[in-house]
Amino acid sequence: MHVAGRLSPDEFWAQMAQHDEQIRSSAHLLPRYGLAGWTGAISTGDWSWEDDRLVTVGLVYGDRLDGGPYVHSRTTVQEPATAVRLLRMATPPHPCDMTELLEREQRLATSPSTEVDISIDGRLERFTRWQDDTHWYASSAYHGHCVVLEVCGVTPDQITLVRVEDIEPYLAGRRSSLHALRGAE
Repeated sequence: MHVAGRLSPDEFWAQMAQHDEQIRSSAHLLPRYGLAGWTGAISTGDWSWEDDRLVTVGLVYGDRLDGGPYVHSRTTVQEPATAVRLLRMATPPHPCDMTELLEREQRLATSPSTEVDISIDGRLERFTRWQDDTHWYASSAYHGHCVVLEVCGVTPDQITLVRVEDIEPYLAGRRSSLHALRGAE
């Protein structure tokens, strides 16, 4: 294994296989909610652990980079407003210095929100929604967790969330996306 630089193809795919297995072995720990009826590209999204505890799972619909419709559905143990604030802070463009960072934090802390109903498992649930220049974000407490949406090109009334049990199609989508990004090796 290289200490720095680009991994060889074998090393890269071995690392991705380990990551896939980590997702498979922990997928049962948090519920996953995905878009009903989506026919486009799908992939795993953000999955994060703190102190070996799964705290966030994510499923992606569409391609954030192609300019088309895009939805990233996350389930997390964080509080709804905190989860969205952290997500919005991490979204490009990134601040260049501390002054810009503090200004962005202040702007996000005071940005207005609205309420919107989104269907989860056949029931309308109240989400808090924030609008940015190109994306909107929404979050809601649901069955002891927080569901967070990052959305571009899709309206709230077009979103119907259902529980996703089978993670394999999302892992396959992730591998397919990675193959496309890396090109022929």
